[in-house]
Amino acid sequence: MAVITKKTFPNAVGVNGQSSTVFHPVEVQLNNQDDLDVYVTLSGGTRVLQLRQSAGSTAVGSGVNKHPQVNDTTGLYFPAVTAGTTLYNYTLSTDNNTITFSTALPSGAVVSIERRTRDADSNYTTFASGSTIRATDLNNSATESNFTAQDARNKAFDLEGKLFGGPADGSIKTKLDGIEAGATADQTSSDIKTLLASDNLTDAHLAANSVGNSELKSNSVDSDQYVDGSIEEVHLNNNIIGNAKIINGAVIETKIGTGAVTTTKIANDAVGPDQLANTSVTAGSYGTTTSIPTIVVDAQGRVTSASGNTIDTNLVADTSPQLGGNLDVQDKEIRTDTTNQSIILRPNGTGTVAFLGTGSQSGTLEIKTETNAKAIKIKTPTNSNLTGNYTLTLPVNDGDAGQFLKTDGIGNLSWDTVSGGGGGGGGTAAPNNIVTLSQSVDGNRTDFGMSVTPASAQNLIVSVNGVIQKPNSGTTIAGSAEGYCVDGGTLKFATAPANGSSIFIIEHAATTASDRIVEGNSNVDIFDDNATSRAVVNLDGAEKFRINEGGQIGLAGANYGTDGQVLTSQGSGAAAQWEAPQIIYDITPQLGGNLDVQTREITTSTTNGNIKLGPNGTGVVEIRGAGGNDGTLQLNCSAQSHGIKLKSPPHSAGQSYTLTFPSSIVNNGFLKTDTNGNLSFAAVNTDLVNDTTPQLGGDLDTNSHHILLDDDHNLKFGNDTDLEIFHDSATTSNMINSHRLLQLFSNGNTSIRTNNNDLMIQCVKNGQVELYYDNSKKFETVSNGNKAHGHYFADDGNKIQLGTSQDLQLFHDGTDSYLLNSTGYLYVDSGTSAIRLISDSSWNNGKMAAFYRNGSVELYYDNNKKFETTSDGVQITGALHVGASGPYSANVRGSGQQVLLIGSTDANGAYLTLDGDSNGDGQSGDYCSIGHSTDGNLEITADNPNGDANIIFKSGNATEVARFDGSGKLGINLSNPSSYDSQANQLVVAGSGHAGMTIRANYADSGNIYFADGTSGGEKYDGFISYSHPTQRLAFGAGGTTRVKVTTHGLCFGSDSANANALDKYEEGTWTAALSSGETCNNNQSTYTRIGRLVVVNCYISNFSNFDGNNAEFRITGLPFDAHNAQGGSYHGGGSITYADSWNYSYPLLPLMGGNNNYIYFHRQDGTNNSWKYQDFHNTGLSSNGQLIVQMIYETDY
Repeated sequence: MAVITKKTFPNAVGVNGQSSTVFHPVEVQLNNQDDLDVYVTLSGGTRVLQLRQSAGSTAVGSGVNKHPQVNDTTGLYFPAVTAGTTLYNYTLSTDNNTITFSTALPSGAVVSIERRTRDADSNYTTFASGSTIRATDLNNSATESNFTAQDARNKAFDLEGKLFGGPADGSIKTKLDGIEAGATADQTSSDIKTLLASDNLTDAHLAANSVGNSELKSNSVDSDQYVDGSIEEVHLNNNIIGNAKIINGAVIETKIGTGAVTTTKIANDAVGPDQLANTSVTAGSYGTTTSIPTIVVDAQGRVTSASGNTIDTNLVADTSPQLGGNLDVQDKEIRTDTTNQSIILRPNGTGTVAFLGTGSQSGTLEIKTETNAKAIKIKTPTNSNLTGNYTLTLPVNDGDAGQFLKTDGIGNLSWDTVSGGGGGGGGTAAPNNIVTLSQSVDGNRTDFGMSVTPASAQNLIVSVNGVIQKPNSGTTIAGSAEGYCVDGGTLKFATAPANGSSIFIIEHAATTASDRIVEGNSNVDIFDDNATSRAVVNLDGAEKFRINEGGQIGLAGANYGTDGQVLTSQGSGAAAQWEAPQIIYDITPQLGGNLDVQTREITTSTTNGNIKLGPNGTGVVEIRGAGGNDGTLQLNCSAQSHGIKLKSPPHSAGQSYTLTFPSSIVNNGFLKTDTNGNLSFAAVNTDLVNDTTPQLGGDLDTNSHHILLDDDHNLKFGNDTDLEIFHDSATTSNMINSHRLLQLFSNGNTSIRTNNNDLMIQCVKNGQVELYYDNSKKFETVSNGNKAHGHYFADDGNKIQLGTSQDLQLFHDGTDSYLLNSTGYLYVDSGTSAIRLISDSSWNNGKMAAFYRNGSVELYYDNNKKFETTSDGVQITGALHVGASGPYSANVRGSGQQVLLIGSTDANGAYLTLDGDSNGDGQSGDYCSIGHSTDGNLEITADNPNGDANIIFKSGNATEVARFDGSGKLGINLSNPSSYDSQANQLVVAGSGHAGMTIRANYADSGNIYFADGTSGGEKYDGFISYSHPTQRLAFGAGGTTRVKVTTHGLCFGSDSANANALDKYEEGTWTAALSSGETCNNNQSTYTRIGRLVVVNCYISNFSNFDGNNAEFRITGLPFDAHNAQGGSYHGGGSITYADSWNYSYPLLPLMGGNNNYIYFHRQDGTNNSWKYQDFHNTGLSSNGQLIVQMIYETDY
């Protein structure tokens, strides 16, 4: 099917009623309204491109808004126009199918349109790296590509039509534009042959470049036609100049092309030293301390080029730097400016990271504080004291509190315990849920029930046919949106998935840490905390890969590489790495500044190679602190998954010292230091039980352990045992006995805790005191008083008293609760919130009253709102009892009805009076009232001084729907019933369209209207209209007796109601009489009346002609109803006949009805024997000017 990309609207403006402003339908498919070109061609004028905007303008000749046709004579689709040309600008409807011009187009203007898809190098959608690919974008891009191809194809057809006058088929005619001077149209091949055969063809007829090789005869060009200098290189074929055509000495140096002389053209020994030119290599020295020489030698050993190449010291860009010599850091650092990034020294194989001695200084590792002002040094013994090399292997974990490191004699360190213990714990992440749907996919359904109720759409991953859908917030989603939302346990798509689509859903937990998919010792974590959202892949317990929300890719953690680095494969046996260019040529590299390793490592590819940091002289290898963190050395395991950190004390410690390791290892020893930091291995004496005179040589450091005393053994302080701390076994109490004032001093907080470490009392440094129960704060002193966390409890009769004179008291006396105020007003202020009174523990279960800041008051009964003050007045829900002495709701309306109850025990009844005059006294003949009189009647009274007050009923929009006027007349949908006929205006029903009244009765009963005459107490009636629902009969009565019944079968009279006797049809009309046997009449006037089955027809015809006169039977056909034929035969009707003017028969005629043939025919009485026979009419017996009048009565079927 052809695709419409352009269109000319069929009628010019003003032709055949064509609109001058609105053009519809466009019918051209668009992705963008900017892709449609709209042209207007005025009568005899140029096709001008219009602009899509709401107001008119003119064509601009320059600048950014230049009209494309102004001063442009080269465009195939843009004929040139002049600046200032009037433009009839337009707008395009949102459905791209209606064009509306801002002003009416002149008569005769032609509107045409053409789709011009944007340039192919301007993508409809650009997919950025790491962005989400949406189905909408793919569809739009595919549509845009399709449109571009369609436009290109159709423009090619247009171009072919302009050049050749025909479409792309086998009948393309040969035409040459302008072959004849002054030609106004293209010429066919026949025209061209005629012109060539004549003598009129001159060079004036030939367009430039119009004569080619095919137009010249063979051997028609000789030397006479050559112009001197006209034969050039391009006119000579290859290999046409032979040796005989070259004059001796004609080939000189300039005629030999570069590279034209090859070795085969040079005779042996023809080239000597004199023939060799100097090389282009400049004499000199190549290569310096900052560059390396590059020498190029050809196959003959000749130096063809030499240069010095500067070494690239950009270590950031070098993804695999290598050292060709020792790296001299001078007085600089190797550091990283990447936040919280480690500096990694990674040896190869069995290689190590070595801290070398300087000749006079042992190898030293210095770990500094966060400010680098103080440090801890770890150094090897001097060479003379170290009897041999040894290795210390750290334990596999960090041990428990109070443990110390000990060696087994061969360097394996382990944690050992003098006393105490430790523990730990952990947990696992729960897997995600696979969600199932309650309904099947039918192509129409958008809402599906789910097996879960997620917290939000963001907690679901929804895939439709393998495409991840977009989550949306809220519980509804527009049809024009993308993706889905959730409403409780219902999944709602913006558009229904196609029939048979595969929907796969995973629910992930709503945590701030991570959602995890686990398989064995590997897992995938999804972090969504709005700041560092990422997906992390961990294999065999170690992170291998991550993707951040910004699209960054991290390797083995937050290793995102740096600008310019690339992800490089390390082969099948190693992980990919971010790498920069290597430095391998500088054998004595030096740093001109701090080396920023970023997220990289300093490693060696040499098998079992060491990484050595060699300071100079007394210099050391420093591990500096950074960003407030103390300097830390981390020693990892071989898998890099675990490690030990050695770090400096904090800057606040104010200390720098050096630790020197022992020269050898001692079995079961521990490291101890002397006052100079020299470490040595010593045995641990832990036998304090048998030491009867233990003494401390210094302060006792319990190292996070306990001092244990048995029950009833005291820890005593003071010369006179002034303070004792012990556990009393008799009372199982912990005791502190003080014979003096007991004072607790602390530079920080002081706490009293249970043996479970639960807080009981905490004294804060600023003087604040906190009291706890079950480890939860219950009371605290604050700067302006006290603050309770929880409830205050007071026994019955005990009061909470406020005020100097106990002006406000709150208490419970054992039965009731009291809030007593003895002085001034009692103010209750809740700030910006409401004040609520409740009868239960919660507002939802025990509502009584609420008071709001805007002044609104709400009163409740049984937790349901019954009364509310608003800006407009008071709103009451339920019954309002005024003056009632008891609950009347059961006697007033049904259960749950909204009522206003005015109760009274007065003998005169209860009334609601409405007074709208100036005095408002409900008297003086100007008021309305609704009342219940003593006899049980409902009285509605309206009165005014004129005595003509109306009772008016209005609908909710204040429209009057009914009125009782002052004279007692009722108008429905009108306000003036008294203005109608006085004999029928007691009830007037009106309507803006139809008006009517319905009488509804039970199905087994009847609906009645009686017409009484007022006698016999108003009970006697003579006329009535009654409809019986059981018999479905409408009866009309007069004189108290039924006269007519209308049944489902028709009209019955009197007491007869048999269906067979019902009159069910009455019809009057006209019919057209026709004559048989070719006779005609020029005038007929025929009528009929049908009552039930009886039909009366009257036929008047005149001006007869075309009688055959051969005793043909004369018939009148075209009767309005067929005759009844139940008894057979032809005699089912009879009538009379009258003929005036030229009646030539002396015997009577009788019209009869043909029961089988539905026509009237005639019998005459024979004059001789008085028998009847067919009457034949002929020209002599019936005058053309005669008149025939027939009346017929016959019976028809129902």
